[in-house]
Amino acid sequence: AAAAAAAAAAAAAAAAAAAAAAAAATAPRLMPPPAAGAVRLLGGVVGRCWRAQRRLVLELWRVWAQRARDVRSLAERDLRRDERDTALLALLTATQDAWWLHTIVGSWKNLVCAQALERVFAAVAVDAGGSRKIGRAAVNTSRCQSVYTDGFPSF
Repeated sequence: AAAAAAAAAAAAAAAAAAAAAAAAATAPRLMPPPAAGAVRLLGGVVGRCWRAQRRLVLELWRVWAQRARDVRSLAERDLRRDERDTALLALLTATQDAWWLHTIVGSWKNLVCAQALERVFAAVAVDAGGSRKIGRAAVNTSRCQSVYTDGFPSF
């Protein structure tokens, strides 16, 4: 009896499986099985879209990098311009200082030379006359002093 019951259960299970297979064969499918051509077409579209997106992203990155480089370059150019202006101002100031120093030293040299000439003329006048008579030497001395007091020779 148990064997008959097991055989009846197996037959019922087989009948249920056959009925499910028949129902599955006749029921409408929601999605047909994919064909190889459709998969290739879909893969090509996805690839093209990805490459277009990649090109767009790389172009945006290139533009961003170029603008960042331009900003750095402009900042460096401004820094170099400031440094050049500072160096030019220092050179101009040094030139003015050198001109002033040249003028002062030149005037001092003229004054020293005038005093030395005055001493020489006074010594020549004493030696030539045997006395302290001041003749032509006085004229020359006054002329030298007038020349060097205003800074412009009038010879």
